[in-house]
Amino acid sequence: MPCDGWGVTARVGSVGKLNPNWAGPFIIREALKSGAYCLQTYEGENMPHTWSGDDLKWFYS
Repeated sequence: MPCDGWGVTARVGSVGKLNPNWAGPFIIREALKSGAYCLQTYEGENMPHTWSGDDLKWFYS
C-alpha cells in the first residue's frame, strides 16, 4: 500500500493512439480510507480530484 510522500504517475484517459496514457510524476499527499489518493505535483500544486489506486503506478527516479 502506498504511503504519503511516495512518487507515482497517474493514468489519464487518452484520445488517440499517440497521446500519453500516463501523467506525472506526482507525490501522494494523502491516502484515504476508501482506497483513493490525493496527489500533488513536485512543485507543491494540489491536484483537483482524487485518484483510485488502480490508476496509479510507482515512479522511480
